[in-house]
Amino acid sequence: MKVIRSKSFTYMEPVTIEKIYQFFNKLKSCQANLFLSKKGLLINGKTLVSLVSFFLMLEKGESYMLIFEGKDADQAVEVLSEI
Repeated sequence: MKVIRSKSFTYMEPVTIEKIYQFFNKLKSCQANLFLSKKGLLINGKTLVSLVSFFLMLEKGESYMLIFEGKDADQAVEVLSEI
């Protein structure tokens, strides 16, 4: 059975390349697929280039959502929400 979990965030401070890279490294240990969403835009978040591009597009105060799909989606939300 596929599991889908999501969590919303509000972009309040600039995300550094180091933070994005930490996020990416933790993501590699998860089997779940990651999608990032904002204002109707949905991108695949499993590549470093996609993550960097997405976070460069965010403006302060803007909301976005992480969507995880897969058998370890619950675990992925917990682990990756901490970064």
